[in-house]
Amino acid sequence: MRVFSRFITALFAASLILPAALATPVMAAAATHLAFSTQPTASTGGVPFPAQPVVQLQDGTNAVDTAATSAVTLTITGAPVGVVLTCTAPLNTVNAVAGVATFAGCSIDKLGSYTLTASASGLTNAVSTTVVITTGPADHVSFTAGPDAEVVTGGVPYTTQPVVEIRDAGVNRVTTSTAAVTLGIAPFANPTGTTLGGVLTVNAVAGIATFSGINID
Repeated sequence: MRVFSRFITALFAASLILPAALATPVMAAAATHLAFSTQPTASTGGVPFPAQPVVQLQDGTNAVDTAATSAVTLTITGAPVGVVLTCTAPLNTVNAVAGVATFAGCSIDKLGSYTLTASASGLTNAVSTTVVITTGPADHVSFTAGPDAEVVTGGVPYTTQPVVEIRDAGVNRVTTSTAAVTLGIAPFANPTGTTLGGVLTVNAVAGIATFSGINID
């Protein structure tokens, strides 16, 4: 009788264990919102952030929805006029892979402090921590004033004299630069025997080279 009782008890306990094939699978919940898992970091104008943004598509428990493939778009929060965010991906948009959108080559051109907003259709946006953009090293020069097809007598200085700025990759003036800037006639527009006169080399002051007496004979 005791052996039979033990047999019944063991049989009853075994019957409570469901075969693995009959177990109910646990399904991941659908994404409800976005979250930055990697924040963009400070950089200089026009230079990609050292740490590029990574955005997760998360469910209500903040777990990554690994089935999500939604398109995620980055913008500058508040869309400040004249400030441009540029990423490698067209329109700053990438499709999530296994619930993660990884961006590359993102930079902001103008100086300032900004946050980025990540958005995707049907999901709550995410806002990054603050990204500070400062002036970078000199990258190129740009005319801010010049003759612009002004017609003058040969050898007579232009009424509007050239002014050239030294700029970083994001077109911000490099105010610490005192580099020498030299003017010349572009090879494709230099007729034989034409001479550019005046003071052709000027040291920049606070990143600005102001010329005088420039003329063409």
